Amino acid sequence: MRGMIRHMQIAICEDDEAQAGVLEELLKKRLSRTDSESIIDVYLSSEDMKRGIKNKKYDAYFLDIELGSENGVELARYIKTLDINSVIIFTTSHTDYMSEAFDVHAFNYLVKPVTDKQADKIVSQLEDIMDASQEKLTFNCNRQLVSVYYDDIVYMESDKRIIRLISTGMEYQFYGKINDVYEELPELIFGKPRSGCIVNYRYISKVDKSSVWCKRNIGADEIRLSLGRGRYNDFMSDYAQYITSVRGKSRRMW
Repeated sequence: MRGMIRHMQIAICEDDEAQAGVLEELLKKRLSRTDSESIIDVYLSSEDMKRGIKNKKYDAYFLDIELGSENGVELARYIKTLDINSVIIFTTSHTDYMSEAFDVHAFNYLVKPVTDKQADKIVSQLEDIMDASQEKLTFNCNRQLVSVYYDDIVYMESDKRIIRLISTGMEYQFYGKINDVYEELPELIFGKPRSGCIVNYRYISKVDKSSVWCKRNIGADEIRLSLGRGRYNDFMSDYAQYITSVRGKSRRMW
């Protein structure tokens, strides 16, 4: 059962007015079952959307990946400069843009023509993400009770039961078992590159055979987290599931 309802606000950027209308109606149809007061705004160009989002923040952005002179990836990069945690869903007639979506931390793809089934699945996933983003990790730090939104946690590392938590704006240390903390966190958002380390998939900038690189904010220096020996394939499999928003990912213990 969901907690307090926060009405979803969605932006669509699609230069084909007919396609934009189809997507809008599919999303409205699905949202009407759980959130009849949701808001969907449609923009027909990247320039229109840039003007519209200067003073308004959305829960999710559906971007046509082929937007005339400026493609959806460039628009997504602009949106990320305003809000690094923005949820981007690309709509496309092609499936060969995965590497670019990786670069801007896209949440998902919808392959045109979008169907009822796709709309139903993506809205359910967005509802799960919204629920998780309102949850907090609470711990004792310097004799004070501290709460940090899951969305704001970049990564955590432990050393002899001292857990170091790096958020987008602060750094904390507290006592505990990192495996116990991991079990509290949403499966869709967090992974373990090695024993004693947890990373929020949203902040990953790149992964190589020995390292996971992440950024606290757009424009910030990259932070290197080492991958456990033999962990590359499993970690990339888990991360790919996050990128493509496969729900119900099982945890692995290592």
